[in-house]
Amino acid sequence: MGKSDERPWPEGWQTARLGNLVEMKSGFACAKSKLVSDGVAHLRPFNVGRNGEIDLSEVYHIPADFVANIADYALEPGDVLFNNTNSVELVGKAVIVREPLCCGFSNHLTRLRIKGRAYLDPHWLLLALRQLWAAGYFAARCNRWIGQAGFNTGMLAETEIPVPPLDEQRHIVARVEACFARLAEARRLHEAICRETDTLVGMVLTDIFPDPAKELPDDWQIKTVAEISGPPQYGYTQSAKSDPVGPKFLRITDIQDGQVNWETVPYCECDEVTCDKYRLGPGDIVFARSGATTGKTFLLKECPNAVFASYLIRLRIQQDALPEYVYWFFQSRYYWEQITLRGAAQPNMNARILGGLKVPIPDDDTQGRIVAYLDGIRAQVAALRQAQAAAAEELAHLEQSILARAFRGEL
Repeated sequence: MGKSDERPWPEGWQTARLGNLVEMKSGFACAKSKLVSDGVAHLRPFNVGRNGEIDLSEVYHIPADFVANIADYALEPGDVLFNNTNSVELVGKAVIVREPLCCGFSNHLTRLRIKGRAYLDPHWLLLALRQLWAAGYFAARCNRWIGQAGFNTGMLAETEIPVPPLDEQRHIVARVEACFARLAEARRLHEAICRETDTLVGMVLTDIFPDPAKELPDDWQIKTVAEISGPPQYGYTQSAKSDPVGPKFLRITDIQDGQVNWETVPYCECDEVTCDKYRLGPGDIVFARSGATTGKTFLLKECPNAVFASYLIRLRIQQDALPEYVYWFFQSRYYWEQITLRGAAQPNMNARILGGLKVPIPDDDTQGRIVAYLDGIRAQVAALRQAQAAAAEELAHLEQSILARAFRGEL
C-alpha cells in the first residue's frame, strides 16, 4: 500500500492493488447445447448490468451436476462480479451482489470477494471499478482479439484502487447512490419521452387516414395501387461493387431510418439499356420485399444516377394521387394491416399484394395539405430525437462526472 503520485486521490487516501484486497474466482464455460429449462442459474455477461446491478430478466440454467463443486460458485451479499471478457466498450463492467444466489457463472466473469471488510467496503469496491470503467481504464489496457476484448485476473490483481478510511468510503458511497437515484429517475423520464416521440407519427397517421375497410368521409374514394400506378417492378439482379464501375446500386441495407446516405451506396456494372430500365427518379417509392424490413418503404426525392437491387420493388404513381401522399399512407397502420396476412408472423410483400392494396384518396388540395402537415410533424420529431440524443449523452457524461468527483473527494 502507498500513496500514488499518478492519480489525483485526495491527501490521506491510501492505494492498494486489488490482488491484496480480494479473492478472485473465475467462472466456467457451458455450451448452449448443455443448457436446461430448469436447473442451476448460470450467469453470463448480459446479467452484468451497466448500472452496477445484476440483471436477472433473462437467465440461463445448467444441470445441477454439470460441475461437481457448484457450491463453490455461490454468490454472497457483498460479492462483486467483474466482466472480464466482452467487447472493448463493455469489458470491465461490474455489479454487486445484494442477495444470496445459489448459482454458477461463466468463464467471462470473475467473482471478487473482499478479504477484510474492516478495511474495504464492497460498495466502495464496486464504485472504484465503475469509475475505472467509465474513465476507459479497462478499454485502454485490455487484450484485444477480433470482436472481443479481455482483462484477465492477473491484470485485475495488479490494478490499483484508492482506499480512503472506511467511514469515508461509506459516506461517499451514500452520496453517490443518492446522486445515481436522481439520475435513474431522469433517465426513466427521458426514456418515457423517447417512447412517446416514437409513437407520435403513428398516432397522427391514424388520426389523418381513414380506415379503407370502413365508410369514408365525403369526397374521399378508395383506389387500389394498381389503379393509381404503373405495374410494380422488381429490381436488378447484380453484385454490388465498391469501385465506380456504373450507376449507384440502391439496396435494402442502404435505407436506414427512412434515409439514404448516397455517399456510402455502392455501384454496379450496368449497360445503358438496363440502366434505363431500372433507373430511379424523384417520386419513385421502393419497398423492401424480404428480410426483417419487409414492407418498409422509401420515397425518392432527389437521387444521383442510380438503379435498385432485386430485393426491392419500385412503384411509380401515375394518376389520382401525389407520390408523397401515397408514401405517407404507406407509413400508417392501415397499410401494415393489409400486408400482414392473418396468422402470418411477419409482413408479406410482392407485386401482387402491392397492386391490390387499397388507398383512401381525397382531392388534390387535401392531399397537399396532408403531406405538408405530415412533413412538418416529421421535421419536429427529427428535432426532438436530436435533442433526446443530446440529453442521453449529457446523462452519460453526468454519471462519469459524479464518479470523477467522488474519487477526487468532492462529494
